[in-house]
Amino acid sequence: MAAAEKLSRDGFDVVYLPVTENGKVDLAAAKELLTDDTALVAVMAANNETGALQPVRELAELAKSKGSLFFTDCVQAAPYLPLDVAELGADMLSLSAHKFYGPKGCGVLYIRNGVKTEKLVVGGEQERGLRGGTTNVPAVVGLAAAYEKTVREIETTNEKLRRFRALFLDGISGLDGVKINGDENGLPAILNLCFDGVENAAFLYKMDLQGVCLAAGSACSSASLKPSHVLTAMGLSETEAKSSVRFSFGKDNTEAEILRGAALTMETVRALREF
Repeated sequence: MAAAEKLSRDGFDVVYLPVTENGKVDLAAAKELLTDDTALVAVMAANNETGALQPVRELAELAKSKGSLFFTDCVQAAPYLPLDVAELGADMLSLSAHKFYGPKGCGVLYIRNGVKTEKLVVGGEQERGLRGGTTNVPAVVGLAAAYEKTVREIETTNEKLRRFRALFLDGISGLDGVKINGDENGLPAILNLCFDGVENAAFLYKMDLQGVCLAAGSACSSASLKPSHVLTAMGLSETEAKSSVRFSFGKDNTEAEILRGAALTMETVRALREF
């Protein structure tokens, strides 16, 4: 979003693709909005707030039909989905090591042969001339090792996370006025819930005091008091967006932690509603 806003300030025409109520890009609308002048189509493979999976392959084909380049941000998808640049139709693709338990501050930018880009950081010829500065070899090696392990364990991890997700939802089944935001068949690690009559800021504060870390939106905007632009784009009202919370599960969580989180969620939501 920030990159798109900067391009707009620099004089480029930027078009934002609308999404359906489950958070997926509206392909019919995208087909209408893309033109022969479209230089680049960019989309997240999986949304980091709702876990919704985007129709990446179909959007890549649409981009190609207009002669456009196609970029997909696979940062959130990498730990849970097998990635194949040819299968996805990607000209460019990005990953971030910390999402799959690798070193923080290290990532991957895949660029297909023949695609010309500007330098990201001017200077030396490190990183094939794209980014000046001494390459952080230990982090690069750590990223590769972490991703190799992630791919090897992807099915086992997904099965475990789906079990955690189901366990958590079962644990809060006694609550009324709860709605899942986004596609229920999205990433297994993310669950975005709207609690009627509960302000997420108060909910997060009370859960944090009890040692449970949650977010109202993405980690990138965790300090913002504005409602999530992801949720409002899906058609949620500002009130609904401000009543929504993102739960995320990790492979090192335990069933006991999930059950405790569900019990505290029930207790906290009820307390806030009574208040």
